[in-house]
Amino acid sequence: MSMKFKQQLGLLVMAALFLSACGSQVAAPPTSDQSAQPAVAVRSAAPAADTALDTSTMPKALSLSVGESLQVPVTISGQVPAAGLLSWQSSDPRIVAVTASGLLSAYQPGAVQVRIVQKDHPERDYVLEVTVQAPPMATPKPPAQPIAPAPPAPVAPAPVVPPTPTPPVPAPTPTPAPTPTPPAPAPTPTPVAPPAPAPTPPAPAPTPTPIAPPPVPAPIPTPAPAPTPTSGFTSEVLRLVNVARAAGGNCGGVAYPPAAALSWNTLLAGTAQAHAADMATKNYFDHTSPDGRTFDQRITAAGYQWRSVAENIAAGQQTPADVMASWLSSPGHCKNIFNPILKELGVGYFEGGSYKQYWVQDFGTPR
Repeated sequence: MSMKFKQQLGLLVMAALFLSACGSQVAAPPTSDQSAQPAVAVRSAAPAADTALDTSTMPKALSLSVGESLQVPVTISGQVPAAGLLSWQSSDPRIVAVTASGLLSAYQPGAVQVRIVQKDHPERDYVLEVTVQAPPMATPKPPAQPIAPAPPAPVAPAPVVPPTPTPPVPAPTPTPAPTPTPPAPAPTPTPVAPPAPAPTPPAPAPTPTPIAPPPVPAPIPTPAPAPTPTSGFTSEVLRLVNVARAAGGNCGGVAYPPAAALSWNTLLAGTAQAHAADMATKNYFDHTSPDGRTFDQRITAAGYQWRSVAENIAAGQQTPADVMASWLSSPGHCKNIFNPILKELGVGYFEGGSYKQYWVQDFGTPR
């Protein structure tokens, strides 16, 4: 090896060591099937606050009766969701229909699944099992016992008045005859007619004994008619609802804590009274009117601006206490009464039709 070659080799080695110390790298040129990509600076945005359905407070299953409607209580991060944030789907609308706001309406017995989807997170959904039963029938009451007529008042016999005794007529005192004296001869006396005897006064007729009139039987008291119900019936239903809400209750095995009292609303009272009268006069029992209007459509038409509404109906119960007992024994009706989302109430009552008494509760939460 020549000296010149050794010198060149030493220079190359030194250059290689110098480049290595500086950290330079030689990039391989891109091949024909590769292209240079522009560098992109990516900054991750701060994660948005997670909003998720509060499934821990939602029921896993519901039980409704035919003709019953129920607003499902749903919250997202403790707040009532804005309109359109959730999607509601029923597996069989012929059994249970559901609106965009989560209002369930039961139409026939059966079982369905209602799927609730959070639109901004479609992967987050919740499935609610809903069972529909036949509507509760009013328990027939035993016929009222007839009121025994009061015994007739005893009639004291009239006292017998004894007859007034007739005073005896005194017999005339006889005049003693004088001792006869032998008459002297005298002319024949002219005969004198003897004086007519004084007439004896007739004895007074006895005073007739008065005869007591026949006793008149005392009239049998007629039972007083049942009082015609007034607005006192509807106000009593409101009072009983608030008593129940203040205590809390259990609806079909689901415990409900105490809730705030409901306020009376005249618009809701008007729609409830109109529907009770309509069912009685047209002889039907349903949340949907014969003209096809649902209860929420009737409430909206009355001018009530609402976020949530619900309705309970009943027939055949005679008093506010009777109808409240029927509603509280039915899980679906009971849940409407204890639902904390609902804030106002109107009650209707009307007599007539096949069931004789018709009751309606219209609940609402105003906007």
